[in-house]
Amino acid sequence: MNDSSKNQLSKVMIKGFKSIEKCELELTSLNVFIGCNGSGKSNFINFFQMVRQILAKNFQSYVSKQGGPDALLYFGRKRTRQLQAEISFINSGYCFALEPTHDNRMMFTNESYCNDSDSHCIAKGHFESKVPTGIKTPIDPLIVSEIKK
Repeated sequence: MNDSSKNQLSKVMIKGFKSIEKCELELTSLNVFIGCNGSGKSNFINFFQMVRQILAKNFQSYVSKQGGPDALLYFGRKRTRQLQAEISFINSGYCFALEPTHDNRMMFTNESYCNDSDSHCIAKGHFESKVPTGIKTPIDPLIVSEIKK
């Protein structure tokens, strides 16, 4: 296995984001998304735009510009209490869970790095990502650089 294949996005799990109730998708080096209008293709791509804003420490501004938590949660906060996600590479990953607040923000109830054998909680109860200011682990540099691409 060469270095570039270790850094390849291998799996994405999204739960409770926009029109996506739950999606767990294994990815390869080439992926094609085909589906009817309204099937969630654009929202799958929008998920990665949200992750980019999370890592740019611009998440609350993004939430506001999207129309608040109800616009981001699957059928709003009355139906979906939490947005969960896991982005996996061959040997590592980044996970988070978000919940809406009464003041129309979204709070991280969990943000962590993980690999095949372990998980490292970065922080909980915050409004902007703690990556890379959270705990320092050997997988920090890999995850941060790959997710920001």
